[in-house]
Amino acid sequence: MFVGYYIELKSTTIEVAYTGTVITYLGKPFILLYGSLFICDFYNVHIPKHVIYIENVVAAFISFSVYTSPYFHLYYKSWSFNPDLIYSPLLLERGPVYGLYLFTVIAFFVLSITVIVRELIRNRTEENRVYAFYFSMMTVSGLAGYLIYLSGISNEYDTTIFGLIGGIICLSILFFRYKIFDVLTIAKDKSLENSPTGLIIIDENKKVSYANKLGMQLLNAAVTVDELQEIKDKTSRIRFNGFVYEIDKSIVEIHGRPASTSFEFTDITISSKYQDSLETEVKQRTEKIETMQRKVINSFASVVEARSLETGEHIARTSEYVRLTIESLKNSGLYTDILTDDYVKCLIEVAPLHDIGKISISDSILLKPGRLNDEEFDEMKKHAEIGAQVIETTMKGVEDDDYVEMAMEVAAYHHEKWDGKGYPHKISGSNIPLSARIMAIADTYDALIAKRCYKDAYSKEKAMEIIREESGTHFDPDIAEAFLKAIENN
Repeated sequence: MFVGYYIELKSTTIEVAYTGTVITYLGKPFILLYGSLFICDFYNVHIPKHVIYIENVVAAFISFSVYTSPYFHLYYKSWSFNPDLIYSPLLLERGPVYGLYLFTVIAFFVLSITVIVRELIRNRTEENRVYAFYFSMMTVSGLAGYLIYLSGISNEYDTTIFGLIGGIICLSILFFRYKIFDVLTIAKDKSLENSPTGLIIIDENKKVSYANKLGMQLLNAAVTVDELQEIKDKTSRIRFNGFVYEIDKSIVEIHGRPASTSFEFTDITISSKYQDSLETEVKQRTEKIETMQRKVINSFASVVEARSLETGEHIARTSEYVRLTIESLKNSGLYTDILTDDYVKCLIEVAPLHDIGKISISDSILLKPGRLNDEEFDEMKKHAEIGAQVIETTMKGVEDDDYVEMAMEVAAYHHEKWDGKGYPHKISGSNIPLSARIMAIADTYDALIAKRCYKDAYSKEKAMEIIREESGTHFDPDIAEAFLKAIENN
């Protein structure tokens, strides 16, 4: 569009001016289409694929009609050239397809505004108000520029371009100031938004600054901001849709001054039915704390993976490879005295924490596209010991001792090698904990078959060949054999 407008503005002949118009329409019919689809996607509004295909075909037909107007007169019936005008010297008489273009402009504008207003009504947080404002301005500015052009006020100059510039500014603010596509922000938001624990944060002006999905449902039907503000105790309870929620209230301070109040709503329906049994209540409370602790740590591990441009699929896949390897080992009659049901369950649960120490590694090393130099690799190797320290610091005294010990093992030793040439401690053979030996092969295999910033993905066959070659040097040969059997059978 910008190129086309510039050519038309600088044209000295009718042919050049019309060429500029044709180039402009290579993008013009698609602007509001993709703008409205962008807004729908941001707010998770599903548009069927066949509808998107049809909309693209209509936009392409409009562009084609402009290009073929000299032959079929569908979009423009006629045009003339006025070199005396300072700008836009091309004077156009519109044809029948122009009405189709006008209809699409209005339709996409209505769709965008409808989605924005609907989401603003459903989620009345300050954050969503900001998003709605800039999305609305982005949409309205484009339409305003177009309407000014249609009204004739602009003396035939297509002011749509100024509306487009306004939309770009609004979009840039959302990108760079509010970071709506920041990887860690998305990971955090998705984790909070879909959490089974409701969360409402109220600022010092008694306005809702954030509420996740469950929190918004509770605000709309079970509790008001004023009622939350009146809660004096640290914990209290409410009932909603047959569930009992415990409310944990906490004050967030900045520089010693209260800045906001958070309210967490935890489902305690089951435990509330057994209040008469102190033993059951204590047990359930303990399980709840452990579950919350593990969810927090695992969510933290997911954020660490997202930071290194890997997805949560890496965590899921490595956990699955651990499970398959254990099953294969048990079928082969190996380590049956160690691989009890409790051991297996614990190892699968702690597997996602193996690389949690990467949170301490700088982006320049973690995201480097090429091979690390010796100094950078020495820095990278520190993540194993740091991971074990993080787990010990955050979980010891809260989690079960066996769980913490195994989590520390996979974090600290999953880069050790069977021949003693690994890191950080260069231990070898059976001196490496069994949990770490199993984790090492699962982690390595997934790293081989996945695309990383420093390498392309290997095929399954190539990855298995590498595992086979390094059996007895990098990997415990018994575990390597069990792993390869498991992969071949799945």
